[in-house]
Amino acid sequence: MSAGAGSSTVAFTPEPSFGSDPDTETATFYLPFKNPTVGEASLSNELRRLRDPDSAVSVGSLAQNFEGALSISGELSTNDWHQLVFNNDTNTGWEPGRMPSSRWYLGVDYLDGAGTGTTERELAMCIVTNAQITYQQGGAVTLDLTMIYGDEPDLSTSITPSSVQKPTDSDVVAFHGFDVSVDGATVSKLQNATLQLSPNARFHRGADRHPVAAVIGDVTPTLSTTAIYSGPEAVERAYGASAATTPADRLDSVGGTVTTTNGSGTTTTYNLTGLVPQSYNWQDLIAADSDLTEPVTYNVDDVTVA
Repeated sequence: MSAGAGSSTVAFTPEPSFGSDPDTETATFYLPFKNPTVGEASLSNELRRLRDPDSAVSVGSLAQNFEGALSISGELSTNDWHQLVFNNDTNTGWEPGRMPSSRWYLGVDYLDGAGTGTTERELAMCIVTNAQITYQQGGAVTLDLTMIYGDEPDLSTSITPSSVQKPTDSDVVAFHGFDVSVDGATVSKLQNATLQLSPNARFHRGADRHPVAAVIGDVTPTLSTTAIYSGPEAVERAYGASAATTPADRLDSVGGTVTTTNGSGTTTTYNLTGLVPQSYNWQDLIAADSDLTEPVTYNVDDVTVA
């Protein structure tokens, strides 16, 4: 078992280039969350069974591609994670080409007889397939990172980062520091919202178990909002345009923003272009103990950070 609360280590540092070793003496290590949780840190050898024609059972297993999965989440704080999700020079948007990769360092102290021991893992070639910012009225604003990774290097020596840049309390974004605007108007009485940043990064592979490069995939951002019904604007957009009264053959696209402000007053704006309603709903139309809400999901063409 682990040695109890405070016995774990989680941090990342960017790789200088895909798969290359960071200089752990000079590298900057980050933890971009408060209240972090690691949902998955799994690996797969993608084994292929070997069989003989005169045997009912397999006679061995052969390792194929190595690929791992890492998911980590926490309360939205600093913007250090932008360098993992966006691949242009300023980490504010996407462009064709390579995706950034990172090393994640995971460690745990555990009880070993009368003493303690430490197990460490270094997850290399980590690339982000999806990043999700989630708001809930009266709750936390969270960030979820979903990644795949390509290797776990030899751990003959300790790799636990000696110093990790962590957010302060004032770096945390509270729910009252979150705002969504669609077509120039703030979404009022917002109950929950999700901004999906989906670079869908993927590996390039060759004659090796481990990947040799990473590139951006089919970028598919979405925005989902649920607000207490306050007028027909959203359903009109779902029909196709402002003031529309019936579904049109072509739907207008609009712009939007998701804005976060932390306790220090630092504001980050995610500019959304090409918002088109994918789905619209009336929820709890007849419910004495709740209000009518309208969940809307938008396709988004592009997201840039200001």
